[in-house]
Amino acid sequence: MRPSDDPGERLLPLAERIVRSATVRGVTPVLVVPVFLTLRPAFFGALGMAIERVLGDQNPFAGVRIDHLVAARRWSHWFAGRGDGASGTVRIERTLTLGRQGGMSNELIVGYADVRAELPAWATPIRLAERPGVFLAGSAA
Repeated sequence: MRPSDDPGERLLPLAERIVRSATVRGVTPVLVVPVFLTLRPAFFGALGMAIERVLGDQNPFAGVRIDHLVAARRWSHWFAGRGDGASGTVRIERTLTLGRQGGMSNELIVGYADVRAELPAWATPIRLAERPGVFLAGSAA
């Protein structure tokens, strides 16, 4: 596999923003997507590998947890699964509330929600796309 074919390699810029938000700024980064876009467990597995690369040997986290925010009325329509990272595991949890960095689990928490979600003040949105085919590389983190 060429480096450019490695999904973890392509996700390094996103992983760097997530790690910087969580470790330096102490906020929970949230991947915000339009209603028409659904990210699959394989995406989160590749993102977990990229996050592990960014953290390197000094990784203070036990793993990566994706808090998939869902509205109560849509609870049964969403997935819950696992994506395997390089050496750790990415847990994907359906939840009504967003976890906060620094909890008892010692996991790096990343939120995942669509644009309709209301985020708490201690979360920072990372917008992945505004409309089909248009990805925002420079959205605020």
